[in-house]
Amino acid sequence: MTTEEIAKRLCEHCRNHTEAEGLKELYAENAESVEAMEVHSFDLEGPFVHDNQFTVVFDVDVTDKASGQRWHSKEVGLYEVYEGKIVKESFFMAPMS
Repeated sequence: MTTEEIAKRLCEHCRNHTEAEGLKELYAENAESVEAMEVHSFDLEGPFVHDNQFTVVFDVDVTDKASGQRWHSKEVGLYEVYEGKIVKESFFMAPMS
């Protein structure tokens, strides 16, 4: 699959709440995930594709796993694709206030 096809499939899985299927279908076995939040609910915009990367903007209700603090925020997911699979995902959001 191309990066764009993977990006669209990931967003479909997120919208359909079939993320577990998406993990099996789209992620490399040794994929790296950089995330410290428990997600309760979300909406999303995207994907936004460039070369072998894409981003998705999430509007999330999350809890910080370390502190237990829950809040609502925007979050950007950055996904890197190699040989037709997602190999890394990183998430960025504004600091909690």
